[in-house]
Amino acid sequence: MCGRIAVLIGSMVMMLPAHAFDFGAAFTDPLDHRLTENETRLGGFGAGLASVNLKYYGGEDHPRLSDGVEYNIDGWGAFAQVIWRLGRSDIWLGPQLIYMDATTELSGPQASATFGDLQGSVENSGAGAVLTYDGRDNIFTPTRGLDSSWRVRQHWGEFLDEFDYTEIDGKNRWYFHPAAQWVLAWRLDGSFILGDAPFYARPSIDQRGIAKSRYQGDAVVTTEFEARYALDARWSGVTFAGVGRAADSSGDLHDAPDRWSGGIGARYLIARLLELQVGVDVARGPEEWAFYIQMGNGWSF
Repeated sequence: MCGRIAVLIGSMVMMLPAHAFDFGAAFTDPLDHRLTENETRLGGFGAGLASVNLKYYGGEDHPRLSDGVEYNIDGWGAFAQVIWRLGRSDIWLGPQLIYMDATTELSGPQASATFGDLQGSVENSGAGAVLTYDGRDNIFTPTRGLDSSWRVRQHWGEFLDEFDYTEIDGKNRWYFHPAAQWVLAWRLDGSFILGDAPFYARPSIDQRGIAKSRYQGDAVVTTEFEARYALDARWSGVTFAGVGRAADSSGDLHDAPDRWSGGIGARYLIARLLELQVGVDVARGPEEWAFYIQMGNGWSF
């Protein structure tokens, strides 16, 4: 392991639900890899205020709602992470800390007494470790290699009552370049909760065409395939399809329903030196259509 720590002060990030943002990727993770290629990786630190509107679609002790119940998380949070490079390999390891102090409040016409237990003060602390492998040929729009990140984090705090849970999260992306004009990609993600997590912290199926937190559970797995075809030196077309499952436990995943989604998109090489593409995706899930503006590949975080 290298003897020095390279620290990059990252942008401010609010400690939001795990299914809303991946804290480990919130601090322009790719840039520090290039800056410290022969040293250690980086550190990311941030703190700030935020007020975020989200939706809860029910589950566990609450009825399922097709349109969801709107709620707001208002407060402040902090994040810290430092990961070291193991020797001269592409493997990185280090600790991670988070803290959130906020309030949750329901809004909208469906915020009835049935969901009254979703409102209150939240204090959530977390400490854990991150293990990553990054063998991609490009950090913005990769064409080859594997990007794998695993995180284990213990949480404790209070939301109406004291809670204590463990969060295990794994994200894996493989990129293949079988022909000059083709790039194929496959991702396999899994998120698991051990213990009693607050409703906002339960993971959900995360794929294009499915609204965030629509399908939550204590065990969630998602896989998605993507194909990109270069039309010329600047323009590319993209097609993708994926499926996910969410259940109350890992033992229930076998019987959980499949949630499919897919779509098409277009990419434009806006920065040739960085190999950075931007574009748009249109996706369809079980309930609705969705439109996305992309910078880099669609699985950046």
